[in-house]
Formats: sequence, C-alpha cells, structure tokens
Amino acid sequence: VNTMILFNRMMVNLGLAAFRLGKIWDAHQCLSDICSGRVRELLAQGITTGRYAGDKSVEEEKAEKRRQIPYHLHINIDLLE
Repeated sequence: VNTMILFNRMMVNLGLAAFRLGKIWDAHQCLSDICSGRVRELLAQGITTGRYAGDKSVEEEKAEKRRQIPYHLHINIDLLE
C-alpha cells in the first residue's frame, strides 16, 4: 500500500510538471487515473467519510491514519482540478 501511495504521488507530480511545461496531453495521461475518484485517499492526505467509511474496521482505520502524509507534504487538490 505504501508503494502505491508513493507511485500515485509521483504520478501527480509528473502530471503537474508536464502541465507547467505546456504538455497538456502528457499531463492528462498522468493525472487521469488519480483524479477520477477518491483523490485524498489515493494520495494519503485524508480519510473519506462517505459511502466508503462504513466498510472499514477500527484496525483498518488506524492503519490508514498511520499511512497519512504530514500536512506540510500535501499536494494541493485544487491545483489538480
């Protein structure tokens, strides 16, 4: 799971870098998988408290909270949109 979080964060950074360079198609390819759903969970920046919250046990929620990235390392979600 930790490897997937790092991979998702790397793809977002690559997508944002491509966008800054004007490579819109490349940026879209990098960001399309991440921005299609639960962005905060995929980047380990928060816990979704919606329809997915009821499926998790207490232990799973604690493990997810431990995996979260510190606030100073968060990627701006508004920038992704």
